[in-house]
Formats: sequence, C-alpha cells, structure tokens
Amino acid sequence: MRVFIGKFTKIFVAVIGGNAIYYIFEDSLPDIFHHKIFTLDWGLLLDFWVCVFLWVILDLFSKFRFRLRTKK
Repeated sequence: MRVFIGKFTKIFVAVIGGNAIYYIFEDSLPDIFHHKIFTLDWGLLLDFWVCVFLWVILDLFSKFRFRLRTKK
C-alpha cells in the first residue's frame, strides 16, 4: 500500500505542477499552443508533455535519492 501511495503522490504532483507550469507560461506561447476547452489541440498536447516531463524528473529524483539513502 505504501508503494501505491508514493506513486500516486508523484503522479498527482506531476499533473498539478505540470498544469500550473503550462498555465503560467500559456500567455507567452504562440496562439497555436493555447488550449481551447473541450477540444484536442496542440495546447492540450503541450500540457500533457509538460506533465510527463515533470513526472520523469520526479521519478529520476526519487530513484537517485533512494540510491543515496541505501549507500549509507
């Protein structure tokens, strides 16, 4: 159960953080990357990739931190 909570927390932080990063920078992006509600567009794809990128960074950080903790 502890592993599930850790993975869920990592995914939750990646989605919320990725959406926050996307919406902070959305105004400075070209118009093609602005998300229109209820449509599949380049903005939604970019938002998805920002979340995936953040999830990968969090996953690598947690694996690196685990390796440091086990070496001691």
